[in-house]
Amino acid sequence: MAASDVKDKTLRNEIESVLDETEEEQPVDLELLRKGKYSNVFILLAEKYSYFRKFMPDVFESIGFTPEAEKAETLLKAVNILKELNSKKKRKLPRSTPTSFLSASLKTIIYTSAGKIDRRTWETSLYYKIRDEVKNGNINAEHSKRYCSISNFYIVDKKWKRIQSEFYKKSKLPEDPKKVKSYLDARLNTAYDNYFSLASENTFARIVNDKWKLSVESDTLLSPDDEVKLKAFSIWIEQRMRVIKLPELLLEVNNDLNFLEPFIIPSDSKEKVSTQKVVVNH
Repeated sequence: MAASDVKDKTLRNEIESVLDETEEEQPVDLELLRKGKYSNVFILLAEKYSYFRKFMPDVFESIGFTPEAEKAETLLKAVNILKELNSKKKRKLPRSTPTSFLSASLKTIIYTSAGKIDRRTWETSLYYKIRDEVKNGNINAEHSKRYCSISNFYIVDKKWKRIQSEFYKKSKLPEDPKKVKSYLDARLNTAYDNYFSLASENTFARIVNDKWKLSVESDTLLSPDDEVKLKAFSIWIEQRMRVIKLPELLLEVNNDLNFLEPFIIPSDSKEKVSTQKVVVNH
């Protein structure tokens, strides 16, 4: 998947040609992943280490990771060490190998009986932490729509400097950050003053015993008998109402509005529909 010379349309055939027959005959048991012994992903990574080693070096070379949070810098330092070991085809970890990015439970299992860091366990822990930190937004994947930095969606500084004066003028917001507090205080005070000046004439919302009280239209008031009938009718409706799952509803809306289009990489129609389902369910 990391090879740049493989086109999207031939990706599936390329993967199938690379996989060993034994691997094809052993599909992943989803029940084990959900609540079995592989419910902790680290165990799966550890047991399938040799399999992941086939493509993880190419993945790390193909994807550029950048820190979003300071605590992720040590983890990325470990990634760079692993990339250097892979490029030079070395097996022994250097003395400066970082372990501070690991949790306390993982730190207890990466050392051998001789007190040295076990390469296989350390590398598996690295895969595990990269997965979690990317999902949590502490590490960004370059050129990714889903896992990129939030700053990618900001207006470019050069463009912002060109339009900011006009923006503040149209929005009537203070351009000087030092004036923001006084501006917001003034708006809030004005809102309170306007409310209390018209409080006597306000029949919709009043403050009674330090609590908001909203008026109720007489036409909407029901008699006790009608209240009982309405409650019984509501229960009847709930029991017969069709259950609509939110992902299915969003897919139906997308069929008309195509709001998922910006999040999907152009591909075959079948793959496109599958990708839409993945995006909506996430």
